[in-house]
Amino acid sequence: MDSYSVNFKPSVQKDLRPLPKALVARVMERIEGLKTDPLCSPPPRGISCTVKTSPWGRSAAAGHPALRLHSPARTLPTRRPLCEIGMTHLEGNRMETLQQLHWLRRVLLVKVILTFLAWGLPALIAPPAFLALFGIAMPKDPIFLRLFGAAVTAVGVAYWYAYQDPARNVAILKFGVVDNGLITLTIIVLAFTVGISSWFIWVSGILTAFFCIAFVVLMPRE
Repeated sequence: MDSYSVNFKPSVQKDLRPLPKALVARVMERIEGLKTDPLCSPPPRGISCTVKTSPWGRSAAAGHPALRLHSPARTLPTRRPLCEIGMTHLEGNRMETLQQLHWLRRVLLVKVILTFLAWGLPALIAPPAFLALFGIAMPKDPIFLRLFGAAVTAVGVAYWYAYQDPARNVAILKFGVVDNGLITLTIIVLAFTVGISSWFIWVSGILTAFFCIAFVVLMPRE
């Protein structure tokens, strides 16, 4: 039996990039089988395979727009069945993943804006009169508050990178779960122990709880 090599077009590589690693591994496992069985017999699990006849005597390379099969010895004879992979199940998973990434990027964009404009920069450079509008009093020694603002602003840069490509920055999303979860828990504990009078702190707690849950639900699966 002839052996074949399977080459990907750049568009296929781009489509596979945002998919979970486990799903990509399944796809690659099935495609490897085409090297020795280009007619897809039997059809792989999770991939629907249909067979058609070529009346023009084309080689298997023309049978599928995404995969090019090269034989070192010969091409398939005229009217030999050609394999066409209809990845209906995988395409459905891909669309679901892309939609999930779309909503995740929306959440990350809101997180970036709030991290810079509501938490980071105000704590870093805002005057006492501005902080008073949010029910926050400037401490006598503002060093800790300013350092906190610098740290939060730096975290905002990390969230910006995650917004650019969530699938490649899952570690930042995991950090975001811990970050927002700890802030929410701290606000709850302080509310039951010393009390919280600032409406801004309450709103911040609600927002961080939302971001924590959103990152858990929308995080790409590795």
